[in-house]
Order: sequence, then structure tokens, then C-alpha cells
Amino acid sequence: MFFLEQHSIFWKEGVEIDFDDFKGEPDYDSDNDYNMFHGMVFHGEDVQTGSVRAYFDQSKSWIKLDSITEKIKLSVMVRFDIYEIYTRKFNHRIEEMRKIEHTSMADLEQEGRIIYNELKKFEEEVGQIDLPFEERKAFIFSLLNQKLEEFE
Repeated sequence: MFFLEQHSIFWKEGVEIDFDDFKGEPDYDSDNDYNMFHGMVFHGEDVQTGSVRAYFDQSKSWIKLDSITEKIKLSVMVRFDIYEIYTRKFNHRIEEMRKIEHTSMADLEQEGRIIYNELKKFEEEVGQIDLPFEERKAFIFSLLNQKLEEFE
């Protein structure tokens, strides 16, 4: 966890990712204008003591300077919030797993795969919301805030 903390921003209320936080070297051969790396990391020795946190990895995220737009910033923050939603959901499931005797790290990994698949499906659904930019932004953040509150 120590090394991850050196180049990551962990989700917390009000945190913002700025374009200066993209520390990776841009891939100018790529057709993509940017790459953002979000993740969830388990911290702890076992199911009984551990928890999961959402993070943005600065060293794996890059952006081409001529591509900086508000749409990209929106995408980054939306994706970060989605990872936090599913981190909270994962932690909720971990709490439930603690009540089951003999729950193993293998059980936790299986649950993590399920959570990640749910996250990817939701991320795809959010990406398909077709509204003008400002309406889309308001709708998505309203949806995300509602989901964040579900697992507070």
C-alpha cells in the first residue's frame, strides 16, 4: 500500500482530479487522447481486518496536452465516483462476509470479481446516457450522488 500511495489519489469527499494529476508519459502513437487508471485496492491482512479503497493512479494516467477539455475532466470524475460507489458496495459485502465463519481470501477475491463486473456494467450504462453536455453532467452527478449515499 505504501508504494501505491506515492503515486495515487485516494477517493474522499470533495476530491478533484486535475489535469496536472496525469503524471504518466502520453502515448502519442495511440489514437486515444488520454488514459485514466482507476482502481480498488484491498488493505489488510484478511477478511476480518481489511477494507477496500478507490484510487486514481497518477503514474498510469496520461493526457495529450492538446486534448484537455471539460468533457475529459467530467469523464475522470465520473469514473472516480463510480469506483468509489463500488468500493463502498464491496466494503458492505465484506462486512457481511465477516459474519460467515471460515470466510477466506479466496471468497473475497471471488466477491471482488463480481463487484468489478457490476462496476463495468454500470460504467457502460452511464457512458450510454445521451443528453446534451450540461444536462448529461447534471443527470450523471445526481445519479452518482444517489448511489454514493446508498452505501455511506
